[in-house]
Amino acid sequence: MALAFDEFGRPFILIKQQDEKSRLRGLDAQKANISAGKAVSRILRTSLGPKGMDKMLQSPDGDVVITNDGATILEQMDVDNQIAKLMVELSRSQDYEIGDGTTGVVVLAGALLEQAEQLLERGIHPIRIAEGYEMASRIAFEHLDRIAQKFEFEVSNIEPLVQTCMTTLNSKIPPSRYKSQCHYARKASTFFLKSDSVRGCNTENPEDKKMALAFDEFGRPFILIKQQDEKSRLRGLDAQKANISAGKAVSRILRTSLGPKGMDKMLQSPDGDVVITNDGATILEQMDVDNQIAKLMVELSRSQDYEIGDGTTGVVVLAGALLEQAEQLLERGIHPIRIAEGYEMASRIAFEHLDRIAQKFEFEVSNIEPLVQTCMTTLNSKMVNRCKRSLAEIAVKAVLSVADLERKDVNLDLIKVEGKVGGKLEDTELVYGITVDKDMSHPQMPKRIEDAKIAILTCPFEPPKPKTKHKVDIDTVEKFQTLRLQEQKYFDDMVQKCKDVGATLVICQWGFDDEANHLLMHRNLPAVRWVGGVELELIAIATGGRIVPRFQELTPEKLGKAGVVREKSFGTTKDRMLYIEHCANSRAVTIFIRGGNKMMIEETKRSVHDALCVARNLIRNNSIVYGGGSAEVSCSIAVEAAADRYPGVEQYAIRAFADALDFVPMALAENSGLQPIETLSAVKSQQIKENNPYCGIDCNDVGTTDMREQNVFETLIGKQQQILLATQVVKMILKIDDVISPSDF
Repeated sequence: MALAFDEFGRPFILIKQQDEKSRLRGLDAQKANISAGKAVSRILRTSLGPKGMDKMLQSPDGDVVITNDGATILEQMDVDNQIAKLMVELSRSQDYEIGDGTTGVVVLAGALLEQAEQLLERGIHPIRIAEGYEMASRIAFEHLDRIAQKFEFEVSNIEPLVQTCMTTLNSKIPPSRYKSQCHYARKASTFFLKSDSVRGCNTENPEDKKMALAFDEFGRPFILIKQQDEKSRLRGLDAQKANISAGKAVSRILRTSLGPKGMDKMLQSPDGDVVITNDGATILEQMDVDNQIAKLMVELSRSQDYEIGDGTTGVVVLAGALLEQAEQLLERGIHPIRIAEGYEMASRIAFEHLDRIAQKFEFEVSNIEPLVQTCMTTLNSKMVNRCKRSLAEIAVKAVLSVADLERKDVNLDLIKVEGKVGGKLEDTELVYGITVDKDMSHPQMPKRIEDAKIAILTCPFEPPKPKTKHKVDIDTVEKFQTLRLQEQKYFDDMVQKCKDVGATLVICQWGFDDEANHLLMHRNLPAVRWVGGVELELIAIATGGRIVPRFQELTPEKLGKAGVVREKSFGTTKDRMLYIEHCANSRAVTIFIRGGNKMMIEETKRSVHDALCVARNLIRNNSIVYGGGSAEVSCSIAVEAAADRYPGVEQYAIRAFADALDFVPMALAENSGLQPIETLSAVKSQQIKENNPYCGIDCNDVGTTDMREQNVFETLIGKQQQILLATQVVKMILKIDDVISPSDF
């Protein structure tokens, strides 16, 4: 291919390496440019307006963006085609100048190009089309000026400004933004029409590509994005179904772990560490999830864990059920936005119904039984359920020790959960103070100190070392004796300073040599060495002491105070720990867990954490609902009844939400070895007949379905959070209609 010829048809070499370049001229060039612009516009078209769909874009390094903002979508797409780049610049100009309308301006430009294409087919010259567009844009511009209104506002009255911002957030178009859109769209379309020649590097035939992201009306692909043959794209219903399948797969993994009879999962990491648990958040954290929608489900479980601390399995099971119901509605041709809106309405109905069926749970410091019962419900589904009573009491006492009941606030950082392999689960105890995995530095030091005054040091019991390199020459016995006496005097002074301020125990961050240890023992000053920085801080908080960096700064006011400091030994292994109890600040406590192996201790720690969170939530808000699936069944009945009040397509989604709520009690029945459909039908029938919202699944085979008699409770805020979070994530997944990601091949 040559770019220029003489009158005899011989080619001229005008451009370097011109045999490696391609050229389009005249109408072909204009049509190619228009098709590229239309392809970009078509990508953004479904994102326009308040009901616009989202796009999910994944970068090669795994970062994911979910958005329906036009400028952001085009910025994230690694565009290679030059005309497509102009559309990106068009959106960016609107963003820089106005900050909004970035999707609308590209859609408008695409529409102008589409109309121009039809005019070109009819033989109208592109320059005449461009001039006509220029005239029309001026007419539209002036018309917008005529229909616009002035909006008066003052510093004391900002309501007009607020209303305008609300309109913008609803994707309505203020006049100034519309003008800007017309201006930029007209400029872009005129530019495309005036371009009648396109030169570029010759690429392989686009049909040979694995996948193209944009097509013209004849189905021919465009190269819009760099390395697009290495990217994959899912659009429309295919994207939604793929996303739903990923979410359902994660939910299905956790479904068998729900309830008191839920099964455990064993997860092994690449380096051989094994975790056995049925805690939803832990299972999903340990799974190396790669799919982006599956990662959203992991984030969902983590959000529930951070906010509430319990219900991490149930929230994922509910989200999976909502996705399953949404898939059936999509098959019936209902638009995903209508499904999402129906789910939003249903979640509000369920939220308000939970408020109505909730009960206040009164408790006092002298009567902790209600709190213990609720924590026992949480521990019932854990591996440690045989000791649920004692662990629940420990958790409640720990929370009440650090709680500020006037402000209804609990600082869980003051509760330290420690574990040591050995003994049995029943040996787990609550220590009103701090435990340190250390022992006294000398075996002959006293093992128990009453009314201890503790010096907390970060300076070592050693003579000072010069900063520079040094060398000491000793050539006589007298010089050596002098040096030894001088070192001994250093140690004597250090120990004496501790004794002078009244310290009866020294806790040091660093070690000290045998001579210092010997002196401390002879001066009857017990000491503990090599205590970590975090533990030092906890000891300082608990005992009310100050951490001292130099011996010269040690004063009686900086000493910590504890009722008892004792050393405790375990079994026959010479394992010892230091207990610092009855501290000046009694609001720091330790739960000390014993167990047969490391996995058991780790699972017990997770279970106790859930119990602590439940007790904290009840102190913050003492409203409870009854468990065993009774709350879900009651909400399902209420949502089903409310669906008839909504005349639109949303009522199908509301009924689907009610069906999804039934999945939780069905999973409980299935995991307990009961007939799921039969059991659920019986419970639902009983709730309707007796108007009793407290009937649930009898998982433990007690003989009654009334959860009040079984003392199975859950916190109201935990259950409401589950419904809100699950609905929110499902709405986000349903709104995605375009997934662009690096290919797996």
